[in-house]
Amino acid sequence: MGIIECLPPYIITSLINLGQELGLNINVTVGNTISLLNAYDKNEFDVVIIGAGFSNEKHTSKILLSTELVIATDKSYPTITNISHLNGKTFLVSSKQCATSKRNFEMLFNAGNIKPERVIECGSYPVLFSNIALGKGVALVLRCSISNEIKSKIKVHKLDTSFNDFKIELVHRTNYSYFDIDKLINMITSVFQDPRLSYIGY
Repeated sequence: MGIIECLPPYIITSLINLGQELGLNINVTVGNTISLLNAYDKNEFDVVIIGAGFSNEKHTSKILLSTELVIATDKSYPTITNISHLNGKTFLVSSKQCATSKRNFEMLFNAGNIKPERVIECGSYPVLFSNIALGKGVALVLRCSISNEIKSKIKVHKLDTSFNDFKIELVHRTNYSYFDIDKLINMITSVFQDPRLSYIGY
């Protein structure tokens, strides 16, 4: 299984634990949407959990979660009342190939007529949040990815509703000879019902 790295770590733990209970031997690889989908197309994964909007008609997919996108800054940053205030700022991303960067940043930049000073790739979410807290730039992140520890070190700004909806989907094949895909889909769906996904801080 491939899964996008912006999801909170308890999701991966739940997938592995529930998989073991159901007799499914799940191995998880964390990555960004584009690379995971490319690897899936090369049969390197049985299923992938990615940002919605990148699969196509040859893929079978199911929406697992719709969550909120927020702007994260350091604690001292002034409250953002208009996205145009982000013009000329440095933006931080975990990967330029992740779904929030690839699509949502482009939408945000276009809608707010924003020209970033630069976009810095941090390589991982822990490094991303560390640099946000240090005031190195601003970032567009999933609300559910912010732990209580991180929440105490950063400031979270809500976006206009036209930008804040981010969907996560499961991409899978329709039949497998070596495991029950319906059992796996039901298990994955149940994990994404976790109430912690609906608020900041876990």
